[in-house]
Amino acid sequence: MANYRVILKRLVDNTEEGKSAFIKRFAAVYKLDFENAKRHLINSKGIIYRYEDLEKAQKGKAFLERLGGVAEIVTEEDSPIPSKIPNEAENAERKIQPQDKTLQEKNTRPCPKCGYSVPFEFEECPNCRIFISKYEKMMALKKAAPIESRANALQGKNLNSKAEQSGEVKIAVQEGQGNLSKYLSTHDLGAIIRDTVEIYRENFLTLFLIQLMSLLFSFILGIPAAFILPISALLGPSGIIIGFTLFILIFIPGIVYINFYCLSAEIIAISDIIYGRIPTFTGTLKQVNFSLPLKLFATVFLVSILFLLCLLPGGFILFIGGPSLTSIGIFTILSILSLSYIAILAILINPVVILEDIWSFHAIKRSKDLGKDFYIRNMCIAVLIALIVAIAVLIISIPLVIIPILGNIFQCALQIAAAPIAIIVLVLLYYDMRFRKEPESIMQTAPA
Repeated sequence: MANYRVILKRLVDNTEEGKSAFIKRFAAVYKLDFENAKRHLINSKGIIYRYEDLEKAQKGKAFLERLGGVAEIVTEEDSPIPSKIPNEAENAERKIQPQDKTLQEKNTRPCPKCGYSVPFEFEECPNCRIFISKYEKMMALKKAAPIESRANALQGKNLNSKAEQSGEVKIAVQEGQGNLSKYLSTHDLGAIIRDTVEIYRENFLTLFLIQLMSLLFSFILGIPAAFILPISALLGPSGIIIGFTLFILIFIPGIVYINFYCLSAEIIAISDIIYGRIPTFTGTLKQVNFSLPLKLFATVFLVSILFLLCLLPGGFILFIGGPSLTSIGIFTILSILSLSYIAILAILINPVVILEDIWSFHAIKRSKDLGKDFYIRNMCIAVLIALIVAIAVLIISIPLVIIPILGNIFQCALQIAAAPIAIIVLVLLYYDMRFRKEPESIMQTAPA
């Protein structure tokens, strides 16, 4: 039971207009209509908030005073002072009969967290400030989690321990979103494989069309280049320079942009699926704004520069020692270790950039923070599934080699069809990390 009560003693402006203004301000904060807010103030009998922490009680008192009230903090042992807001509260108390009190109890429900009696009209508990329906969904989701995950969560490994211990686990479910998706949970290797197959199978057409669009646009942009370069060669050295300039400034950036655009669309589509929505081809493309592919390209380019910098120490040793077996071995070991380190830290940058609109070094840091304590595990899962897909594509492609033209077409279609699988795995890993470490804000990056 709470140790402190915040009591509303009276109003600064105790006129009827002042009372109405206070109730309207109170209703606006809790998103209630006027009558529900007035009824709550009457039923509370002046005890507006209950807290175990004095500091929180002082904040509650200051909040009521900002609304235009005169508040007081008392302990549980003190006698509560009835509210004077509005005057009907005293009359209602005197008129209440035993059966009325029973009716009043029927019109309230206990808060699942603190036990406070909350009117059914209230979505938020006035005492502990949780949204009741969302808190209940979160608790149900935790109970459905694997026993091992719950045991780890109790040790503070899978969930934010501060949020878990304080009970402030809230999910900002967007309007009309419905129940939490089955994909929003902790994932082991088996769960990631199962959900990847399910997402891929049920949304194959949308994901395939997005990948196909990337190939088609690249092909269309490449057609002018196929004519410009030979024609420019006929014009002599100056023509060659002009042709290559046009190719570098127009066609290459266009192809790069459309590929990153389609990658952004794939990530958004998979995120929609994870949140329980059914993405469409055109609807997903409309969600990608112009700057997202550019931010993703800049971040990937930055990671590529870091990869090159990782080769410098080994390259320097190879340059000093010459092409000896020892120098080559040291160069190989240093390169593998440094490249693996950067790849592990940056494994989640694609979903971070697209779903959180964070890019450059901030995206790399965010990926590093999300993957902390799970670096090796995430990399192993991603590499293992990528190898499985690559081997399957290779096995299927071998018989197609003997078919001259159709074989190439089928091989290309097969690669396009297999490409979304790796992206699904990365997005699932991203939400797995979010669910383990940020359960209270897991819904905040839901696509609009």
